[in-house]
Amino acid sequence: GVINNQGAYFFLDTHVQDDPTAEQITEATLQAAYRLKLFGIEPCVALLSHSNFGSHETPGSVKMRKVRELLLKRVPKLNVDGEMQGDTAWDEALRHQLMPNSTLKGRANLFVLPNLDAANIAYNMVRVVTEGVAIGPILMGLSKPVHILTTSATPRLILNMTAIAAVDAQIREQMEGGDQARALSWEYSDPDSKDSLIESRSDASEPVLGESVKRWDNPGSATQG
Repeated sequence: GVINNQGAYFFLDTHVQDDPTAEQITEATLQAAYRLKLFGIEPCVALLSHSNFGSHETPGSVKMRKVRELLLKRVPKLNVDGEMQGDTAWDEALRHQLMPNSTLKGRANLFVLPNLDAANIAYNMVRVVTEGVAIGPILMGLSKPVHILTTSATPRLILNMTAIAAVDAQIREQMEGGDQARALSWEYSDPDSKDSLIESRSDASEPVLGESVKRWDNPGSATQG
């Protein structure tokens, strides 16, 4: 991801899946949205394409349109829309001019691209042009708290990624401790969860992160943020 004077912005998938299917993008998007929640950021998800809301019928635009359907079936309250162009994701006024009934509210902060080339290019262009601070890549869908550093990593990036890895390890240790009565469950796989992406269990006395994160079935992905 990139932190600049405009805010914090995340890009998916910048490093792992070359040409993911709609189902893989859906899973990775939910994992990334969960990560943003851990950072205290409300995810606003834009599914990007060269097409705006059905203006083209290319394989990429159709794939991103399917991702939207799958996401809203899994998490009806997720703040997401697509497929859309980059400027449409950034400019809410333009978006509502093109699609008055858009389900994405506000400026997007999680940009989901149709393939690795598009995501990596978008991330690096935004980072360089805005002189932003890089965070990531943040690996997702793995059974251990593993992250990587690119060859361009600065001391500040190394510090940021070390902190992320440490918190990741602490969360996983807490989840594996068996204290399920205090779990806060990520209900992205439950289509009946209507109120929030994160839903407290009725028996949770002091919520912490719960075991639902273990159900990641994506072979791996990376969000840059």
